Amino acid sequence: DDRCGWGISPRGAGYTFGQDIASQFNHTNGLSLISRAHQLVMEGYNWAQEKNVVTVFS
Repeated sequence: DDRCGWGISPRGAGYTFGQDIASQFNHTNGLSLISRAHQLVMEGYNWAQEKNVVTVFS
């Protein structure tokens, strides 16, 4: 995913964020990753944005 910054979600609710936002958020908050759930991921989980974000299907 090559998006940067913030964007409007194509679903019409919420926002998308790029790797730059995820990295800055993790750095500012002393975190190593953002964990997301309740998203459809056929493989069960998906690493994104240089492993700054993981999505877990639940």
